[in-house]
Amino acid sequence: MDDWQKRRRRKNLALALTLTTLVAIFYAISFVKTRDLETLRHQEDPQAHAPNSVKP
Repeated sequence: MDDWQKRRRRKNLALALTLTTLVAIFYAISFVKTRDLETLRHQEDPQAHAPNSVKP
């Protein structure tokens, strides 16, 4: 039974590491895509994040 628990722990650890790696990969991909989209947006409109002038 002790052997069964060790195998179970190893499988759980492998699954946890795999899921963590996938999350890191998806985060990196979304970060790069967002950065590229913002760069493109600023190339098209240099005032993309400038505050609007408020007229009273």
